Amino acid sequence: MKIFNFISIVFLVFVTLLTLTGFAFGYDKVREVEDIRQSDIFTDEQLKKILENTCSMEPEYLEKFKHDENTVFISGEIPFKEKEEAYDRWVSIQKVARLIQADYSFRKYLEINGGPLSGFGSSVYGYIIIYINPQKELTEYEIFEIKSIIEKYSKSENIEDLPIVFYNSDLDFNVDSFYDHVNPIRGGYQVSADIGNGFYNSGTIGFSAVRKNNSVLRGFVTAAHLLPYNTSTAIYQPTAAYPSIGNVIDNQSRIDAIFIPFSNADPIVNVGNDPVLTNFYPNRSIDNKTLMIVHGTSSVSSGSELRKYGGPSGNSGGFHSEYIYDKYFNESDKTIDTLGVMQITQGSTGLGGDSGGPVYIGMNLSISGVEDYQAFIVGTICGHNNNFKGNPVTFYAPVSEIDYYLGVKPITRQNLTLT
Repeated sequence: MKIFNFISIVFLVFVTLLTLTGFAFGYDKVREVEDIRQSDIFTDEQLKKILENTCSMEPEYLEKFKHDENTVFISGEIPFKEKEEAYDRWVSIQKVARLIQADYSFRKYLEINGGPLSGFGSSVYGYIIIYINPQKELTEYEIFEIKSIIEKYSKSENIEDLPIVFYNSDLDFNVDSFYDHVNPIRGGYQVSADIGNGFYNSGTIGFSAVRKNNSVLRGFVTAAHLLPYNTSTAIYQPTAAYPSIGNVIDNQSRIDAIFIPFSNADPIVNVGNDPVLTNFYPNRSIDNKTLMIVHGTSSVSSGSELRKYGGPSGNSGGFHSEYIYDKYFNESDKTIDTLGVMQITQGSTGLGGDSGGPVYIGMNLSISGVEDYQAFIVGTICGHNNNFKGNPVTFYAPVSEIDYYLGVKPITRQNLTLT
């Protein structure tokens, strides 16, 4: 699973309530945090390399929040940790996040229960972040109470002075689009996976797909790390408040993408606040929820302009900087499990729930004499890192790798326009 292979990446599945409607699904139970040291899928040498590449935790990671006008309150300090010590603390912080997720006294503050919090997450850099809806008020007493709840659980995990950031999130959460129940299935909408014991991971659909040489077997592609490793998993769209739309049948461990069969899928993808749509196709942005047609696929070279869409963080722009490969599976084969690196120049690197979302190139085309803005699929979001070689980046599974490992390609329609 990719979630094991890039520990230095802040993965976009923190099992947060940012994109879950978990109040109805038994959050009194706490799902155990996975510790790769207890797994039998890695050799000792592979495990050693993974732990050595765990990103360090350093005090200065909080500095960016101290100078950010959206930061409401900060407590705690990040101690310097690296390698396995950093991984140890990361596991403990995840446990704290799971514990507060199951605590009703905390859940009552979430928007879905009428509260002012749009979500929360646990960062691999060593802190808990609490997202506040800037349109709502969080009082000093409520900050104190939420902080006390988190500190209670951090002490139970032997973490003293766990850093907590309260942050006004002014991002477009696209509540009227990403969270919609859609049929036929389309890219850019929420999808949830049943991971057992009343818990669900949520992400973003990348694109509708068809199994090559079998035009009948349709479905969609999203991130594999949303799902338990190598298991049959029930899938819902957008959440388990709706009937299951199918099951995972072939979770590949060598690419962070998965194909889920679903008979009714079309070549349209929601891409949020894409600036070209906003500026030049305003009717579509308002009436059709910023939809695009998937016209085809594209390979990219260094410097190619890209855009991506993850439901919680919205639309972001940047360019392809390089490909990297997962050396932990096979040192000698650099073609295995290749990831694209998108350097972000506009918007967010990502939030919990973005995983699986589309990475694309937008292009104006003339279709039957009508100009239209179409999407060329490049890949699907895997994770992000705010300081990869000194730059904020999003990692994505290239569409060529998805084709190679899953045997599927995007469903396209080259004679359709959205006006």
